[in-house]
Amino acid sequence: MVLLCSGGVDSSTLAHAVLANGRPPSLLFVDYGQPAAEAERRAVSRLSDDLGVAARTAMVRAASIRAGEIPGRNAMLIGVAQMYVQQHGQIGIGIHAGTGYADCSPSFVRATQDMLDVQHDGRVELVAPFVGWHKSDVLKLGHSLGVDLARCHSCETANVPCGECRSCLDRKELHVG
Repeated sequence: MVLLCSGGVDSSTLAHAVLANGRPPSLLFVDYGQPAAEAERRAVSRLSDDLGVAARTAMVRAASIRAGEIPGRNAMLIGVAQMYVQQHGQIGIGIHAGTGYADCSPSFVRATQDMLDVQHDGRVELVAPFVGWHKSDVLKLGHSLGVDLARCHSCETANVPCGECRSCLDRKELHVG
């Protein structure tokens, strides 16, 4: 499995869950010029070391990236991951419900799987096990798997948590350090 990984709570929890099921994932960090890229890269590197799994970085240069919702972000990430998955394989993504983002919905997952089926003749599967879960559910699983949340980076706006973006507010609301 090529697991899209930002080093945040969701992708880190998914990496732990996949490994706990006996399938070591290959982590893929995509640097697309996001404001928190350096902190995310460090978090992915720590996760790779902690789990003893491979991690790669893909660089994508896009138009000016701002904080907050980035239309097309998850589609772009999955598009990049296709270049790293073998002829038969899986692409993992830790999207979950409750974000309000269209690309974190079951309909997005279905449509993207349809696109993957066309491009890969049904040999590549999009794995998004948290798509029907809320952040608190992901967090509970993370706790049960021993995810060190202090080593995750979830701020959307900076390499140092801003305390005000949607991800930082989620962490505050859920009492995550």
